[in-house]
Amino acid sequence: MQHLDKLVALRQYGRFRSTLLLLTDLCIVAMSLATAAVLDLMAVTSTPLSDQTGLCVVYMLVMLVVYGSIFIVTGIHRSLWTFISARELFSISFAVGIGMSIGMALLFMLPMAHFSPVRYSFISGCLILLGMGAIRVFYRAYRERMVLKRDMQPRQRAFIVGAEEPGYVLLKELQRNIHLHTDVVGFIDSKRVGHVVSGTPVLGGDKDIVKLA
Repeated sequence: MQHLDKLVALRQYGRFRSTLLLLTDLCIVAMSLATAAVLDLMAVTSTPLSDQTGLCVVYMLVMLVVYGSIFIVTGIHRSLWTFISARELFSISFAVGIGMSIGMALLFMLPMAHFSPVRYSFISGCLILLGMGAIRVFYRAYRERMVLKRDMQPRQRAFIVGAEEPGYVLLKELQRNIHLHTDVVGFIDSKRVGHVVSGTPVLGGDKDIVKLA
């Protein structure tokens, strides 16, 4: 993980960041396509790929170009992983859905008897979506953890009153901003007791503040 911090700190990283993230996504696409091929073949009782191996490789190379083009057009590689949100995940889902549809259409046109176009496209699409989403969520969690580790000042514990949108926004700001030196213990909201907001529990209502404190 120290190597990751050093990479992010490099001045050149900012210049080539988008390209590096695009290549990372394409690596996930390549691994997902290959894994989906193995899983799809395991579901078929026919003979191995044999002479269709070359055609399969060509198909995967074409799909890398297709996905790369879609990612560039949609601008997915330009989004900051540290601030990944539902909007970025939706954009990824949309892009992968387009790529999956194009890939399925190509499979129907190619003489690849060992593959089920629908099953293969569905498996590969799910793996790509899972991989791209997971690596972004992991990176965000890692960066937030590193920010907390760098905070050498004593941290105060606090409640947030109101477990609605403003409370959620405040929670994220307190978690990201190292200069606030605050750990949110939980939310106070009578209407949402027992629920969890972004990993932080709603501990009680207004009448419970003194007891909880």
